[in-house]
Amino acid sequence: MENMTVNVVNSKPCSVTLHVEIPAPEVTQETEKVYDEIQKNAQVPGFRTGKAPLDFVKKNYSVTAREKIIENLIQRSLLPVLQQQKIDPVAYPRIEKVNFEFDKPFSFDIYTERNPEVTVKDYKGIKIKKEIIPVTDAKVQESIVSLRERNSRLVESSAEIVAATHFLLVDYDALVDQKPVEDLGAKNQLIDLTAAQTLAGFKEGLVGAKKGETKEIKVKFPEAHPNKKLANKEVTFKVTINSIKEKQLPAADDEFAKDFGIGSLAELQQKIRETLEIEEKKRQEQSVEKQVIDHLLNANTFEVPESLIEEQMNYLLARAADYFRKQGLPQDAWQKNADQLRDKYKQEAERTVRLSYIFNTLASTEKIDITEEDLVKEHEKMKTTNPGREAEVDKYYTENKKKIEAQLKEEGIFQFLLSQAKIKEETKS
Repeated sequence: MENMTVNVVNSKPCSVTLHVEIPAPEVTQETEKVYDEIQKNAQVPGFRTGKAPLDFVKKNYSVTAREKIIENLIQRSLLPVLQQQKIDPVAYPRIEKVNFEFDKPFSFDIYTERNPEVTVKDYKGIKIKKEIIPVTDAKVQESIVSLRERNSRLVESSAEIVAATHFLLVDYDALVDQKPVEDLGAKNQLIDLTAAQTLAGFKEGLVGAKKGETKEIKVKFPEAHPNKKLANKEVTFKVTINSIKEKQLPAADDEFAKDFGIGSLAELQQKIRETLEIEEKKRQEQSVEKQVIDHLLNANTFEVPESLIEEQMNYLLARAADYFRKQGLPQDAWQKNADQLRDKYKQEAERTVRLSYIFNTLASTEKIDITEEDLVKEHEKMKTTNPGREAEVDKYYTENKKKIEAQLKEEGIFQFLLSQAKIKEETKS
């Protein structure tokens, strides 16, 4: 393979096509080796194994020999060619335009993707606006109200007239052109008038009704309604108000706090404040992180290998499909928008791949690395924050060591970038 010639046919930032030609003497030499191997193992009637005449073997095994010669020459030349051209392929190279004839020069093309040459620009002095929203007493009280709402119960209302704040137990039937609609009636159905309604006019028709009254409410179904028999039709609902209920919130007192295993209302408020402060800190960190990422991606545009984009996009699509399945959404329902999802996730995948190149380059340029000591500290921290689950932590750590190392490196890169950034804090009410 010392005499082969290699020419660059097409060169792009993330891919290259090489034309390789192996001279005829090399092809002849490999041909002789292959036929010799075939002859040793050939089982030909009238001859002992390995004793068939070479001319007979060449005549009857030319197709097998051709495939083996091509395979051997490509395998023996591929790595030396890539090394000679100083190419570190991203994925296994693709062989194209194979041109082979016995005892003549053999040629083929190698198409391979490669990593782009990346120099990260404008990563020091990034301007960041850190918006701080203080956790006020009012916010704590909002959370208390929300907690009371989630722990409320429905009780019979003393009101005789339906208001928009009520919950109703109703019986109803539906008619189209004075004919009952099957499967569209209900008995003792709970209706929350405070919630958004899918049928315009239905809720409004109930407000002002009296307990025990039967009302007729006419509703025009939308043209896009999934039930074609009802689409664009006027449906008359005959609704009987069985019961009017209202939401009763528990009192905000020490007894309410004790329901959550907390001694007093004051302690509950303090716990809520601490939780809100943690959430606010996390929101600030996410906002800052997004600003850093957006800046780096806007300042550093370069091509990345298509195969890596495709791999990341397929991962995102698989994750979305898994989410939809868990939500109980039929496959054909979300696949109707598959093309839009692919376009959306392709853009996201390209950003993710490009960011990984930026981070790897920054880590190398600024010598940001994770030592074994860093990993040991992280392992101990994981066990400290998960008391009683040490065995599970050890198992997770062993199985995910590379992932943990990558996360720590990413944290180190962000810490470095933030240490160099120009951060302006802004407090908002």
